[in-house]
Amino acid sequence: MSKISNNPLLKGVSGMLGKTIVFREVRGKVVMSNWPKKAARPTPHQIIMSKRFTDAIKYAKVAMQSTSLKEAYAAAITPNKFTAFHVAQTDAMTAPVVHSINTEFYNGTPGDELTIHATDDFRVDTVCIKIQDPYGMLIEEGIARRRSIREDEWEYTVSQVNEKVIGSKIIVSVRDLPGNVATLESVL
Repeated sequence: MSKISNNPLLKGVSGMLGKTIVFREVRGKVVMSNWPKKAARPTPHQIIMSKRFTDAIKYAKVAMQSTSLKEAYAAAITPNKFTAFHVAQTDAMTAPVVHSINTEFYNGTPGDELTIHATDDFRVDTVCIKIQDPYGMLIEEGIARRRSIREDEWEYTVSQVNEKVIGSKIIVSVRDLPGNVATLESVL
């Protein structure tokens, strides 16, 4: 791929030259490259990725119609993500990550605190908590609240008694704005 700079004859040019060379504009610069070759038949992985990419484009188009989302995504523009649309598209293709569940202060009594560390490339929207006893019975579930000190930490205050803490399971589900979900389980 060749970059062409400061050539007044090629300023704003795009399209094909013959059947082998393509001119296009990328980030304000004219780029010359070979005609792209298409694979005969896509692999299963390529089909999955194509679907994810198409869904991400659809999400970004819808997000750009919302003034508040467009402004939020515009505030996250970086040198690698140079438009609000690109930030939204990348957000739709990237799932959040649950890094840890801090159960140090959980003893099975109401008022105990669970702390969750979760991140996303843009923003974590909701963090859901489920607590199950050692036999898989649901003790309680609810939504954690964002800590005011650190944006990537969430707190959940326990409201139900758990008489069998050892062997209990805490399941955390994190969702971002486009709806990507990540989960993490911790067995006590």
